Amino acid sequence: MSLDSVLTLVMLVLCICLAALMAYLISKVNELELKTSSLLTSNQTHNRANTDIFGGLQGKQLWDAWQVVVSTSVDEIGLDRDSDRLMMLLELHVRELVGAGKRSHLSSSSDTPGDVVTLKTLRGDFQSYLPTSFTESFFAAGKKIGSASSDDDRIQAISELETASRRLGAMVLADEGFSNRIASLYM
Repeated sequence: MSLDSVLTLVMLVLCICLAALMAYLISKVNELELKTSSLLTSNQTHNRANTDIFGGLQGKQLWDAWQVVVSTSVDEIGLDRDSDRLMMLLELHVRELVGAGKRSHLSSSSDTPGDVVTLKTLRGDFQSYLPTSFTESFFAAGKKIGSASSDDDRIQAISELETASRRLGAMVLADEGFSNRIASLYM
């Protein structure tokens, strides 16, 4: 056996070992990716089931937690991911209050609804909370809209509704169209 033959044989053995090592490493990386992917998927579905929408909070607890997020930008329970839903529910709450105000014009009862309203949604009942100042403002705007005897009175009442909606929108960091969507229902 010549030196060239031995060198070629050693090179061939090293190439075979290197190919086997590469195949082994690739299979281990694939196993690791598969395990990581399955863990991430199961963890995401597990967390979402436990936390539910708004971290399971409703009513005043949700309002208080959202105010912390708005004022400090600290979101420990992930409320920000559901902010669009929260804005929709607040719009529904405002509509309920304005509607109650309009209906109170027709009945003898003029009791302002409470701060917490139960909203009917596709996911079931939901407790929504607004501070008393907003509750009274929206209810009063609804009463004025319902009892408006002229177009000027109606425009004034809608303007008050829009102002209260803007204040609420600023307090919860709603988008620009928040107050417009609410007021446009009564124009």
